[in-house]
Amino acid sequence: MKIDDKEAETIRTLFDRYLEHQSILDVKEQAGALELRSRRRERPGGRVTGGKFFDREHIHHLISNPIYAGRRGRVSGGFLDHSNIAPCSSAGSTAI
Repeated sequence: MKIDDKEAETIRTLFDRYLEHQSILDVKEQAGALELRSRRRERPGGRVTGGKFFDREHIHHLISNPIYAGRRGRVSGGFLDHSNIAPCSSAGSTAI
């Protein structure tokens, strides 16, 4: 899997906010204030998807996705067990 640096920074920001506040709603509000948006994609035929503000469901999906959590995280009961991961912004992090 190839990591897109700009998208990775957005994901790290969302994870960092979740680790700090433990609330998806707080993360959603802060992501909106920071004007963070989902990846914009152009589909065949010119149709454009994404590029929208993150909603609660999208944030939940991202923080509970073991691929985004990296090897240090694990999913437990559908939610990220964040006790096993270092903050994503720390040096040497293996998360996205």
